[in-house]
Amino acid sequence: MTSRKANKSTTKPKGGPRTHGRFQRALDEAARREIEAALKETGGNVSEAAKVLGIGRPNLWARMKALSIVPRR
Repeated sequence: MTSRKANKSTTKPKGGPRTHGRFQRALDEAARREIEAALKETGGNVSEAAKVLGIGRPNLWARMKALSIVPRR
């Protein structure tokens, strides 16, 4: 029996930019509004904003980076 290499076209892409269809854009905008509201509520404190949102600080930083959000104090 011969082994076959995995077809690379069927593997999921790792990281990288997402394809932005209408649904993804709507999700991104909703996330942006919630993150910006939490940052405003906490005076730009990312740790506190993460608690308000119920997510971890590293996850919030990653989402902020993906959405190009810069915290302001």
